[in-house]
Amino acid sequence: MWFIARSHLQWITAIKEYKEDKMIRERESHRFTIIDYFHIYVIRLLLANSELRPFVMHATCVILGSFVSPVFYAIGLLVVINVSEQMQYVLKAVTSYLKQLIITLLLALLIFFIYANLLFYYFSDSFEKMEIRGGGSEEVCRSISQCFFTLVNYALRAGGGVGELMNYESYAIENRSTFYQVTAVQISFFLLINVIFLNMIYGIIIDAFGEMREEKEKKEHSAKNICLLCSLERWEFKKRGKSFDKHIKYDHNIWNYVYYIYDLSKKSRRDLNGQQTLIFSRIEANDISWLPIKASMELEMSATETEQGVTLESLKDPLKAFLTQMRDIQGKLEAKGGIY
Repeated sequence: MWFIARSHLQWITAIKEYKEDKMIRERESHRFTIIDYFHIYVIRLLLANSELRPFVMHATCVILGSFVSPVFYAIGLLVVINVSEQMQYVLKAVTSYLKQLIITLLLALLIFFIYANLLFYYFSDSFEKMEIRGGGSEEVCRSISQCFFTLVNYALRAGGGVGELMNYESYAIENRSTFYQVTAVQISFFLLINVIFLNMIYGIIIDAFGEMREEKEKKEHSAKNICLLCSLERWEFKKRGKSFDKHIKYDHNIWNYVYYIYDLSKKSRRDLNGQQTLIFSRIEANDISWLPIKASMELEMSATETEQGVTLESLKDPLKAFLTQMRDIQGKLEAKGGIY
């Protein structure tokens, strides 16, 4: 019965190895077309490679600058972002909260549109005329769209808000209600846009920098005080009188495990022994149970030595008492022998 089961298992293993070898031969005999080479060398190598992508974009900007517009030369200078870590840090701080920034901007545009309608229908004649290129002047709120873009362009950049674009209203009795209305519109616009909205933008960016700094400090702390393999912390080794730096350099050196995994991946499945086969199967299944998680041979040996030391220390006093009693008995026997 055992012979039949063993033969059946060998037959299944042979069939599986044959299928794997057949797949390898079919993959090696596949004839690549021009589309395959384009997909491998252009799309995957150039565009999907994060290190080559900036230089590909820079080369594209140089070509466009030569044939389309010299402006692309200036755009190509953005390749320095890939060289400077500080620039990448600033860019990541802005892009990490990009969704919140876009939502805030959309809310601001909605408020701009509401004020554009309010100012166009009720206070369009209160705006100052602005000088235009070529001479002359022009009103800036002759339509809702013009009023909207005027607010976005000038009122947002003006320190006093929309009030800097409008004429001063008379405080005369017959015009006092208009004065109050214009003042209320100007102050509310200043508070909503120039104070609240802009500070929301600044707050989002500052929070992004703060969160990235905390994340960086946390990563640095983990790298210096926690073993990447076993997740044991520095204080656990310090408590046992062991060196954490020696542990991560010699006992649990991450590169030793990387080389081991690479060596397993390069070997044929038929050349692996039982332990290597088990570990490789777990690696393929993304199972990390084969790693020494929360375990260190150095700490285990230290704990064993400590337990043995405690055991010997606990036997020390009884042994002393026993030896004392033996000396007393020996002395009495000697004294009795001396009498006789």
